[in-house]
Amino acid sequence: ETGCWLFFTAQHVNARAPFFHYSSPRILREGREDIESIINQFSRIFTKLLAARRHDAQEMHVKLVEAQTKEAQTQRQLEEAV
Repeated sequence: ETGCWLFFTAQHVNARAPFFHYSSPRILREGREDIESIINQFSRIFTKLLAARRHDAQEMHVKLVEAQTKEAQTQRQLEEAV
């Protein structure tokens, strides 16, 4: 036991579980309200980051499908021209 003030949080970008956090006993004793506020802020941050990541992935998927469709059309046109 170090008696330090320690707070740690992490979220894996592909996780389906809530983020992980740890607060040392001392920081909970001496700063519970602030730590609870920080945990809530991290929750909002991670939620927004994950939502943005999903949105970006969906946009990339749409662009990929469009590109594949165009490629297939071009390939058919080339085959018909030959």
